[in-house]
Amino acid sequence: MARKLDKADREALSHCGLYLTRLDQYAYASEVYLKMGDIKSLVTLHVKAKTWDEVLHAFFACDSLVDFGTV
Repeated sequence: MARKLDKADREALSHCGLYLTRLDQYAYASEVYLKMGDIKSLVTLHVKAKTWDEVLHAFFACDSLVDFGTV
């Protein structure tokens, strides 16, 4: 469903990402957060999944410095 949504529909995509995360479908949730450009949620997701290499990849792929102190 999330693949059919426009990236401008942030509210619906955010709900999809949240539900996919709750279902431990991290790969699909990651795809949603990337589509939205929501790097903070993407990093939070990978921290929860304990995929540390993906945390570092997402952090260094970020164009701007983001405050991850609250992650």
